[in-house]
Amino acid sequence: MVLSRYTADMLKIAASALLALAVIVPDGYVGPAERQWAEYVGPAERERAEYVGPAERERAGTALAQVTNEFTCAAQLGTGLKSKRTFCDIIIGTTLTDGVRMSIPAHTGPTTLRFDLHNRYPMAQEGATPAQMYAKHTAVVAVLNQLGDTVGKAAVARELRTDVDIFDRVEGGIGPGGSIMVAPGRPEAVVLELPESTTAIAIVGISLEATSLSVQGTFVTPGRPVAVGSNFRIEYTRR
Repeated sequence: MVLSRYTADMLKIAASALLALAVIVPDGYVGPAERQWAEYVGPAERERAEYVGPAERERAGTALAQVTNEFTCAAQLGTGLKSKRTFCDIIIGTTLTDGVRMSIPAHTGPTTLRFDLHNRYPMAQEGATPAQMYAKHTAVVAVLNQLGDTVGKAAVARELRTDVDIFDRVEGGIGPGGSIMVAPGRPEAVVLELPESTTAIAIVGISLEATSLSVQGTFVTPGRPVAVGSNFRIEYTRR
């Protein structure tokens, strides 16, 4: 059969188009239908993916951090009127009995100590001016382990100008709302990682640098309160 030149040219064009299409579309082509099928997740597949059996639950439970918040104050300041927290005075000392004490249950790996450290402000009489209220405190504390060795330190440095700088009032006195004349300032969040060998801790004071109308100086006398602590807890992995 003899083809006209026009027909032959059209056949060449069609062949070229088919060749180009073969190059553009690879052997691994995934069309809309294949893609939809590959992405389909039915009830059975979803149930298998979400299933957590007893073994998986036990493994997950052993890895969860436990928390203990039991503590004993060497010198308890009192309970907050608003926060209802128990506040401890942190006093200068060198032994476990001088500090805020916590025991760590049987555990594996390091543990994490968390607490809020507040400046300890003597309160001026009601109606005092900002100049009369002003105080600047820098308190440094240490964390001792069960052997009395220092395993960490923390500090809080803030200024008192108005009631906004007070975190809470402590109940039990003749001040505003029945509060005592000492108040914790705004908290400094303290986070310390403790070695695995630590089984008990105590938080003691090291020093206080204070400036106010009535007090100026740095104090390191044993037994003197330098700061206030609250919200004590230890995170650990149960053995």
